[in-house]
Amino acid sequence: QSYRHRKSLGHCCNHQISARILEPLVWGKIVEVLMDPEDLRRGYEDSLAQQEAAAGRQRTHLETLHRRVAKLEEMRRNLTTAYLDPEITITKTEYIEQKEQIDEGIVESRKQIQEVEKELANIPTPAELETLEEFAATLGEVISDEEVLSPERKREVLQMLRARVVREKGASKFRIEGWFGPPVEGLLSK
Repeated sequence: QSYRHRKSLGHCCNHQISARILEPLVWGKIVEVLMDPEDLRRGYEDSLAQQEAAAGRQRTHLETLHRRVAKLEEMRRNLTTAYLDPEITITKTEYIEQKEQIDEGIVESRKQIQEVEKELANIPTPAELETLEEFAATLGEVISDEEVLSPERKREVLQMLRARVVREKGASKFRIEGWFGPPVEGLLSK
């Protein structure tokens, strides 16, 4: 089993590394992070601050989308009023074409609103930090007892830490980024 660049993200697909080499190294670095709760807290808070800034931009975008929907709905009402007014001559065909364009704009804007709201709903809360710290403490006890974690459980830990392994181009180095302090550096030599 091996890991390779993600072609779906535009990376080339000719670089790979054996899972037998990478997984123990990455897990060793993750254990170091879990054993340092202060680093874990600092990284989580930094990540939370970055996500809150992004959320602020998303909220602004959400307000813009809501205003756009309101404006389009007003345009639709005005178009209907104009069509029904005997003094304004709009053909049925013109009315239908314009109404369809407005309706498409409303549907698209509402779709974007749902996407932004979904993203905003996934922002972590400070309460999750307590859960993360409790989990790290519990996991630290398990690791210190030298119990072996299953690959599935390790994957859950990596997902909870939002860990991402990045291999530096042309080097035998990697770094792990996630909800912990500065990126954790490591070497791919064994």
